[in-house]
Amino acid sequence: MNSLPEHENCALAPPNSRSNMTLMAVPAHLTINTDGLPFDSLLSDWRWLVSPDFTPVLMTAFGDLFLRDKSGHIHFLDLLSGQFKQIAESQEVFAGLCDDKELRRSWFIGFLLIEVRKLCGDLAAGECYGCKTPLSLGGQLEADNFERTDLQVHYSMLGQLYRQTRRLPPGAKIDSIKRAFSIILIALLPALLPVNAATPSNTVSVASAARAQIGKTVGYDPGYRALDYPNGDVPIETGVCADVVVRALRQSLGLDLQKLVHDDMKGNFSQYPQNWGLRAPDKNIDHRRVPNLQTYFKRSGWNLPVSRVAQDYQAGDLVTCLVPPHLPHIMVVSERTNALGQSLVIHNIGAGTQEEDRLFEFKITGHYRIKRIEPVAAANGSQPSRSETNRASAAAASRR
Repeated sequence: MNSLPEHENCALAPPNSRSNMTLMAVPAHLTINTDGLPFDSLLSDWRWLVSPDFTPVLMTAFGDLFLRDKSGHIHFLDLLSGQFKQIAESQEVFAGLCDDKELRRSWFIGFLLIEVRKLCGDLAAGECYGCKTPLSLGGQLEADNFERTDLQVHYSMLGQLYRQTRRLPPGAKIDSIKRAFSIILIALLPALLPVNAATPSNTVSVASAARAQIGKTVGYDPGYRALDYPNGDVPIETGVCADVVVRALRQSLGLDLQKLVHDDMKGNFSQYPQNWGLRAPDKNIDHRRVPNLQTYFKRSGWNLPVSRVAQDYQAGDLVTCLVPPHLPHIMVVSERTNALGQSLVIHNIGAGTQEEDRLFEFKITGHYRIKRIEPVAAANGSQPSRSETNRASAAAASRR
């Protein structure tokens, strides 16, 4: 397979703002610009393998990631094989290794990238090239098995696949792995649907964005605070249950509930609960109150029937309930489940953001799924070893 010399168009790959690493010369066409990528969310389904102590350094066009640990060692997260291993003692050593043709072929798969880019076109922001059929499910390391895919979906899908199959014995039947993969695809289905003007993409990323708050939001504080507007927030270390939802929708779908609720309340104040003695909307607190969110969700057409049937709840759904004696609460439905197949929830019920098995613990008062993004109506009605072998074999074949 012919390819361009891998040092052509060599550029300095900009390091992620969080890495504080010296600029490193890497062929620009082999990498993805990581500026602004939500790595906490991207890696949320890989925390069983990659701890939060690692700092992203560089991403390949196929989404594989180089990370640095606290000691300065460089590690490689290989999405094709689901493996994570140290590859260099330091940044300087890593930079030198990138000049080694054999290692560069293995890590960046530049010999394949040329063909994939011809077939699929250039990547948009937030995309990488991913396998249509993962290599561990029998897919081939060939150009026609790749497509442009959303980074968040790609990371979430593969992270869950390898987490569920990592303990399978060597030689496990491919059908066992396919069953695990099919379960993950069902959970991720809302994220894989085509995007149009009326349908938000990637509802599963609502759950991922909520999960990314775990370990950051460690307290609970219902106190009133003056906020910026729009996109105002209390300190990430604290908040209430509604703040988990507000942050998740901002990060995943770009929806600012502070502004959406405030704009709707300005023209329809009488349609909202009058529980707090206010005479006008308050942009600092209205979106942080569960009854107001319930009203906005219902007016937006997001409400679904309430049930206690586990299959009725999908990843990214929003669920409200009453915590005894009469405290309104809101939770994000996770794509992860308990042993009975019931979804876990991500919420802050007093001890910071947590992912727990509590979907049916309290009386459910509302079930909501984001269906469209449009103004609401006015009140008057208007196996991993196989993958690594494929990567190495394809690299070797390209040299023949």
